[in-house]
Amino acid sequence: MEIDLADSDQIDYNLYPALIQVFAIILIGYFAGHFQVLTKEQTFGLNKFLSTFSLPSLIFKNLAVVNFKTVNWLFLTTVLLSKTLIFFLAFSVTLFALRPINIGMAAVFGIFVSQSNDFALGYPILKAIYSQTHPEYLDYIYLLAPISLVIINPIAFLFMETNELINAKVITRKESQSDSDSINSSDSEIKDNENMDKAKVSIALNGFSKLALFKSIFLGVITNPIVFMTFIGLISNFLLSQHIPRLLEPILTSIANSFSALALFYLGYTMVGRIRNLTISSIIIILILVLTKSVVYPLINRELVIHLNKMINFTQPNNSDIDSLSSFSFLYGTFPTAPSLFVFISRYKSLSDNLISAAVVLGTIGSAPLMMISGN
Repeated sequence: MEIDLADSDQIDYNLYPALIQVFAIILIGYFAGHFQVLTKEQTFGLNKFLSTFSLPSLIFKNLAVVNFKTVNWLFLTTVLLSKTLIFFLAFSVTLFALRPINIGMAAVFGIFVSQSNDFALGYPILKAIYSQTHPEYLDYIYLLAPISLVIINPIAFLFMETNELINAKVITRKESQSDSDSINSSDSEIKDNENMDKAKVSIALNGFSKLALFKSIFLGVITNPIVFMTFIGLISNFLLSQHIPRLLEPILTSIANSFSALALFYLGYTMVGRIRNLTISSIIIILILVLTKSVVYPLINRELVIHLNKMINFTQPNNSDIDSLSSFSFLYGTFPTAPSLFVFISRYKSLSDNLISAAVVLGTIGSAPLMMISGN
């Protein structure tokens, strides 16, 4: 993508403040936690507000007004394929490499490499680059995000809910057997460790009927406010003709506007004392996740656009330039993982948030030079 000097200056003028804003808010949250300005109980309420009200309102508000008629659906299909590919790649590798098997964390890693910080960080960057040349790309950000929210994330939530049920059943069984097995506890513990993966699967299948298990997981997914409001937003888009009622819009806007700053602040708060407690194995996992998200995923995005264009002409739906689309897809791939991932997993007791919170922050820091290079 060729950019003249004036455009490059405009990009720098908007890009650097956007990056500084993100890291400044994270840093403020970190210091608030370090100096104990807020208690854990207070931040727990903040987390509940983010996951139950703020993020669902943001998702609903944007999906309800998107104009689907100006969309290059073939390009969006390519992004869907790349997100799905990288999600299941990370999911499969995690299941193969992580012991004991944890399908919940495998799903979390899949979300990490496939979901981007579209609204808080991505939109200002895209606006700086494409507002003059391809303004329609700014609307794409509200359609690319639902690919994760509507398709990939519910699949991940399904695995997380399953993992939550499995762990709850494992804990219940261990507690019920703790007294009777006290004499042979050491032998039993060794045996449990050797057969943990098989035990988890058998407990899940034997402790619940298949219908009851599916019902419990399904209810857990659809009652998730984030998933629920995603579907409601899409339905409202068609029923309300892309217009939010005048009395409802300012309410949603006020709640939605609180997400970006509060999510970044909360992310910074949760980082207190966690990076220095990371083990060598955790650091290696974080580096692999960050490299996959910031390097592998953008390359997959770009290559799929280029190669699929040889079979399907992307320029027909809305006269988009293939070079611009491939550049846009690569830049989109470099956007770091959204802090909303930390909000997602905080709902599940069986998932560790220490590693992910560190990975999100380090991934945001590591993606900054890539975004600047890609943008220019």
